[in-house]
Amino acid sequence: MPDSLQKALRARLLRAPAFRTLLEHLHHLTGLDTLFLDPLGNNLLSHPRRETRPLCRALHTHPTTRNTCIRHRLSLLTNLDPQNPAPLCCTAGLRQIIHPLRINDQTLGHLLLIGYRDPDSGEDETRTAWTHTARAGGPLSWVEWKNQWRTAPRFTPEQIQAIRHWIDLGLRDVHRRLQDQQPAGAIPPENVLPAKIHYICESIRQNFSQPVRLGDLAEECGISAEHLSRLFHQTTGLRFKDYLTEVRLNRACELLLETDDLIADISAHVGYSTLSRFNRGFRDYTGMTPSEYRKRKKPFFRTSEKGF
Repeated sequence: MPDSLQKALRARLLRAPAFRTLLEHLHHLTGLDTLFLDPLGNNLLSHPRRETRPLCRALHTHPTTRNTCIRHRLSLLTNLDPQNPAPLCCTAGLRQIIHPLRINDQTLGHLLLIGYRDPDSGEDETRTAWTHTARAGGPLSWVEWKNQWRTAPRFTPEQIQAIRHWIDLGLRDVHRRLQDQQPAGAIPPENVLPAKIHYICESIRQNFSQPVRLGDLAEECGISAEHLSRLFHQTTGLRFKDYLTEVRLNRACELLLETDDLIADISAHVGYSTLSRFNRGFRDYTGMTPSEYRKRKKPFFRTSEKGF
């Protein structure tokens, strides 16, 4: 799923009242702060908006420990096993529940619930965390840290499993509401997109190396090109041309990094009729030429999502 479509789906999910209600219910059910993170670890939505765990609030208001928490969160997401998203400890010695939000094998983001304790956790575990944080310039004394750590709720593995099950049920309900009600500004995930739009997206991904024309696809769907263009934009938040361009250039980025093929050959493979058009479009998309991108030898990531 191209980045632009993921962003469009996330944007509409974030504006869906049912999704906001899910985060609110999770907080009331568990007593844990609930966040929705994008794949890069950016906090897109949270309930409540400010940390309620005293220890987390203290650490996030101090520059040194706040940066440590942010780096730790990114590390968790980078090393997360999607098949086994087990609870993990944060830099404060508190555990977190990380639950991927996946649509059609694509991760739109993660739900993050912080911070609780195991029933058998002792002060030795958190004292080690305090020692590391104090050395980094942490703001709390051991007594303050210990007292705040003790306020965290305790959950057994069975309770964590029940919470995860409840999250899955809640997400299914959000998807169902989006599918049934189609409220303004809220779009269902790709597997419940209108059939015609799902067909168009799949056709583009399968045939991007060939000429792909809106009029031809509209004729296959039995509707006018104008109606299909309007429906595609209303459903995905993207113009047909922009979606096609991103599919092609995403594939070009992969080929530049994974192969030694000539840039002209890659241009033709992803559906560009001339090398000059490919070079111009690639530079507009990534901010660099194909040759410059290949020299970097690492993926390009867009990090800004307007409106979040």
